[in-house]
Amino acid sequence: MDNLILSVDRAYMHDPRLELLDKILLSYISTWEKKGLTCYAKDGFFAHLLGESEESIQFSLAKCSALNLIFIVRGIGGRTIRTVKVIEITEEGTEPDIFGLY
Repeated sequence: MDNLILSVDRAYMHDPRLELLDKILLSYISTWEKKGLTCYAKDGFFAHLLGESEESIQFSLAKCSALNLIFIVRGIGGRTIRTVKVIEITEEGTEPDIFGLY
């Protein structure tokens, strides 16, 4: 059995605008970035990996893009997906958690 290990950012988990699929996709994309790599995955790959339909993946990526959480670049070789810098202010209003675009 293959395992998928994700680096899950707290801000994604606490964002009320996001569904579980959105959170998993964002975590997957940011995990690649934290390893110094770029995510080139196609919708079919995500659909197979997560057991979802390609339409669900497309909708989730479009939603995350509309919320300015990801940046999709389309080119001759396909597309790249990067997360956008997100700042989460703690309840105390002190140090924010910053993560995202590398």
